[in-house]
Amino acid sequence: MICELTLRLARRPEARRTLVASFANLPSCARGVQAILQSPVLPAAIELVDGACVEAIERAGAGPVPFTAPFLLVEVDGREAVVDDEAKILGDLLTEAGAEVRVAANEEESRALWDGRRAISEGLREAAPAKTSEDAAVPIARLVELLDGVARLAEPLRLTHVSYGHAGDGNIHVNVLYDPAEGPISERVERFRSGLFDLVLALGGTISGEHGVGISKRPFIARELSPDSMALQRAIKSRLRS
Repeated sequence: MICELTLRLARRPEARRTLVASFANLPSCARGVQAILQSPVLPAAIELVDGACVEAIERAGAGPVPFTAPFLLVEVDGREAVVDDEAKILGDLLTEAGAEVRVAANEEESRALWDGRRAISEGLREAAPAKTSEDAAVPIARLVELLDGVARLAEPLRLTHVSYGHAGDGNIHVNVLYDPAEGPISERVERFRSGLFDLVLALGGTISGEHGVGISKRPFIARELSPDSMALQRAIKSRLRS
């Protein structure tokens, strides 16, 4: 329950710079995120994008994507006098971390990069008859373990998985693409989801970092919340309805 909010109005940034850092694999991307957050520069956004998302971006008509993936999409904003220096600090840091880094040449290119990021979900919906999308969130220091664990869960179940999302706060959208007509594949998807939630909780995270529990995650919420916590929330809802 939110009883009070204190808001602060901030001026629109004078300038922004968008960087793309391509890595050899997703765990390397996650290490890049950790390196950024340990630096003196706090960017406005850090998005992680799986290699499979490149096809989704182009399928949605927001491509072509002029770089290899997986990659981080990083943005710094603020005063015109400092954004170039901050972009260089992050670019040098990501290069040292093993990335191929480029900075958007102008506002048009920056906008195209973010349009591509926003097109991923639409493109994935067109890639398969059905998909799941879980908004798992873990502490930043556990991102590598999350992404490694997702691959280990999906491999024996023979599932196509795609990960992307808000790496700056540990919130990764783990997707599984599948065709419900393929017999027992839906059962494999549910086994994957169950294993994913167990993994996330073991890493100190939450089964929903952004979208909420809803109907889909209702069977799993008791794994995260204690009986006392569940009872308290039910009591609050009951009081609000009365």
